[in-house]
Amino acid sequence: MALNPTKSVAFLFCTSKRLKSFSGLKSCNVAGTDIQFSDKVKILGATLDSNLTMEPHTKALSSSCFYHIRSFKQIHSSVDDGMAVSVASALVSSRLDQVNSILYGAASKHINRLQRTQNALSASIHLSTLIHCITPNLH
Repeated sequence: MALNPTKSVAFLFCTSKRLKSFSGLKSCNVAGTDIQFSDKVKILGATLDSNLTMEPHTKALSSSCFYHIRSFKQIHSSVDDGMAVSVASALVSSRLDQVNSILYGAASKHINRLQRTQNALSASIHLSTLIHCITPNLH
């Protein structure tokens, strides 16, 4: 069995200070094949960065969710309320819930980004604006 260097990446998990000591290292040799190092890697739907800050994951996730929220707003008037909740849940909530256990201990700015995404989803389902308190809509 041989490694495909175009589909394989090497990854270092360490603190930013420790990562600077490896700045000259561009690749590693595995079984006679040079594998390039990457700053981030996507594994089972989660984007991990070298410092495990979860920033690339939360950015990509909220971007994807907002895309689907904008798409949902275009069809919302065509479906009843029950169907709207089901469709929104299928499109967005499932993405938010998929790998949320890896966010344990993440910085509050990343959790807040995902909370804003969930608030926007609730607002689009209930056709309320983000200016009003939407906490009652979440129950």
